Parts: sequence; structure tokens; C-alpha cells
Amino acid sequence: MFRFIDLLLFTIERLRKHYVLVFWALVGLSTATTLALSLWLYVDAVNTGLLTSSLSSPPYAFRFRYLGAWNGNITFDDVNSATAAVGNTFTGIIGLPAAREVHFARGGAWAVKRLPKNQSLGNLSLATLSGTADQMEIFQGQWPPKAVGKDDPIPILISETMLYKMGVQFGDKLTITRPGGKPVNLQVAALWRPINGNDPSWVFPTKFFDTMLIAQPDDFLKGLTGADHPIEEAAWYVSFDGSSVKTSDVNGLLGRIIDGQRAVTSALPPIRLDLSPVDGLNAFNQQVSKLTQQLVIMILPVGGLIFYFVSLVAGLLVNRQLNEDVTLRSRGMSRQSILSIHLMTWLLMAFIALGVAIGISPYLVKLIGQTSSFMRFDNLSGALYVTPTQQSIIVGALTGLIAASSGLFIAWRSTGETITSFKRNAARATSAWWQRMYLDIILLVPGCYVLLTLKLQGGLQTAVEDPFSNPLNFLGPTLFSLGLTLL
Repeated sequence: MFRFIDLLLFTIERLRKHYVLVFWALVGLSTATTLALSLWLYVDAVNTGLLTSSLSSPPYAFRFRYLGAWNGNITFDDVNSATAAVGNTFTGIIGLPAAREVHFARGGAWAVKRLPKNQSLGNLSLATLSGTADQMEIFQGQWPPKAVGKDDPIPILISETMLYKMGVQFGDKLTITRPGGKPVNLQVAALWRPINGNDPSWVFPTKFFDTMLIAQPDDFLKGLTGADHPIEEAAWYVSFDGSSVKTSDVNGLLGRIIDGQRAVTSALPPIRLDLSPVDGLNAFNQQVSKLTQQLVIMILPVGGLIFYFVSLVAGLLVNRQLNEDVTLRSRGMSRQSILSIHLMTWLLMAFIALGVAIGISPYLVKLIGQTSSFMRFDNLSGALYVTPTQQSIIVGALTGLIAASSGLFIAWRSTGETITSFKRNAARATSAWWQRMYLDIILLVPGCYVLLTLKLQGGLQTAVEDPFSNPLNFLGPTLFSLGLTLL
């Protein structure tokens, strides 16, 4: 512990001694880190506002459905197992607050008659439905109904369509009979109509329930007693509040959806997820990826210049410290120990640069969001809500470390010097400038090639559908700018 403190204090003293070069190295590192962090925050802030609008309404709705016509009828235990998997396991894995949970189940389409004349009403289904009370208007009767005796008819809720098309009224007594079973007595306890038939948060279109005789869960169980596999269809609908979902959360959410679907499928293997935002999220991810690539390519020239500036200042700083390094080596300090000092130096500066970037980037992104034209920041309607995310901070930290690695590489090369080789190299004359410009010329060649190609093509192609169809259009200016800077 004390050794680490001594190393830290010694590193700070070396930084203080060369404070001018350290300051400019910090400027370069902070600029590089801020640029990377701001890019990620800008993409996240811009696309978060568009995320919900790019999905169907409601945006984070899921519907699991089981159809007995495809896989055979199931038991109440199967339904209860799937209900627990959806209501507990799936919602827990998704990790978002549930805005609505709906459960629907029905038996087969069985013969229904109206008493006392045994008037046939056709084939209808006894069903149970929960979670839709705020979407239904009970315009006659009471629902949920009052408790009834064991031998009394089962109270049911019917849609107003049955009133108008079949003449079924409040208080009518009905019977429903499954093939090979005894008649089950029913009584209309209430009639309902949808508050908003176009509400997209309905588990099914409201017309779906026109042939459903809805009962309370316990009464539904009572009405189907005696059948081995009475459930012909079941559905579980969950809508989540995704207001807290950001662009950076989409990949994690997609992974959790897969895990949650796997958990529900294990509870009831033939179940299907026939409604989910997965397709919309994947399409959104592709758009975000494309925008990110475009922005990265746009800032490559600036980023290249910043990295070159950092490496240039790092070389000056390490060369200033070279005399101290060879002196320490001549007094018995190992090369590994000297490298640890340089490692501490650049890690400390990278950490400071990251702190500066975290403080500056949100304000920079907000300023960019308010930009209406060149050097005009009066677009207040474009203000962005910016929150640093774990992913953006990791990107900023990695950028700072990559920029600092140039200093570490130069330090690794210089620490191989001894005091004898240092004095010999210092006395040796350097090469002429024209002998050191080969890299500059090499970097200018691709840029000149791109300019020549664009000239032959008649200029930039603004109508190209894919901006990445010719990557030389982006890499060329980057290398051209870097080559000119080196010259």
C-alpha cells in the first residue's frame, strides 16, 4: 500500500515538473475522450426520442397465445403454469414496469340456447377475461357480479352485439352444452361495450369478444368442470412502460426478451409469441448503427488529428523525461519499475481526461441539439435530454486509454536506453527533413487518388442510397488531412 502511495506521489511530482507539456497532453486526451463520449451521447439522446415513435402502439406490448386447434386442448394446470411464467418470470426478466396485464381463456364453441323456449343462439364460447375493466363500459347490470349460490346459474357478461343481433337481454337465462356433456346454466348479469374500440392496447380486436360469454375465473372453472382438456384457446397480454428505455438499452432488452420467451415456452411448449416489439427494435438498431457509422466517419479527420496531436505531445513529454529515466536506471531501478511510473502517469492523465469529458459532454451535446445553422444555437425546440450511460462512459474511457497508449508505446521504447546509449544518441545528428517525410507522402497518395476519382466522376454523388458504397470517399479526406498536418 505504501509502495503504491510512494509511486503515485513520485508520478505527480514528475507531472508537476513538466506541467506545460502535461497540460497540453491533457488537452489532447480530454478532447479525444470528449469527442468519443459526445458522439455516443448524441446518438443515444437523438434516437431515444425516436425510439417509441418507431415502434407500433403500444410500443412494448407482448402477447403469448395458445391455440388448441393447432396443438390440442389443454388443462387448467397448463394455463396456470403459463400464467405464472408470464406474470412472474417473464415480467421479471424484462425488468420494466408493467402498464397492463390481460389474461384470456375460453373453452370450445358449444351450443347455446335461451330459456325457457330452448331457442338456439348458435355456437358460443364460455370464456374468462381479466385486466380490461378500464377498457369496458358496463351499460346495464353489474360487473363483477354479486356472489351466487352453488346451484344458481353462472353469471356472465355479454357484449352489446348480442343484444342487437341475437336479442339477448339483461337477466336472460341460457344453457351451454359441450359435446357429450350436461347443460350448464348461465344468466346474463351485465352487458358491455368498449370505451374505445380502436384502442390498440386491447388484447384482441373488440369484435373478437362478440361471441364470448365472459365469466369470472372461478365460475369459468365451474362451468368447464368434467372436461379433461377444456381450454381451447388462451392468451396472455403484457404491456410495459418503456419511458425509461434508452437507445443504449435496446440490445440488452432484446436479449432479455429472448430469455423471457424461453422461460414461458418451457412452461407451455406450444405457446407462441405472436405480438412483440422485436422486429421494430431490430430495425431501430440498424438505423442507429448506420447513423453511428456516419457520425464516426464524419469525425475521423478530426479524430485523426487529435490522436496525432496527443502522440506528438506524448513524444515530447517522454523525451523530456528520458534523462530522468536513464539516470534512474543507472542507479539500479529496473526497466519494469520505470515503465510502471509511465503507466501510472498516463493512467492518471486518462482518468482526469475522462472526468473532464463526463462533465463537458452533456453540455456540448445539448448545444449541438440546439444548432439551427452554422454558429447559430437558437433551436430551442431541438433541446436534447442527455444522461451519461454506462456504455458511453466505457467508450470514452477506452478512447482515452487508446490515446494514452501512444505515450506508453514511446515510453516502452525509450526505457530501453542506458545512460551510455542516451548520450551517444544525443550526440548523433538527426536525419534531414526530406529523409523523414516518406510517411507524409504515403498518406497523401490516397487523398490525391480520391480527389482525382471525384473529378473524373463529376463531383460528389449526392443521390447515392448507401453513403458507405465507396469508403475511400471518407478515408481519403482523413488521410489527406493527416498528411498535410504532418507536412
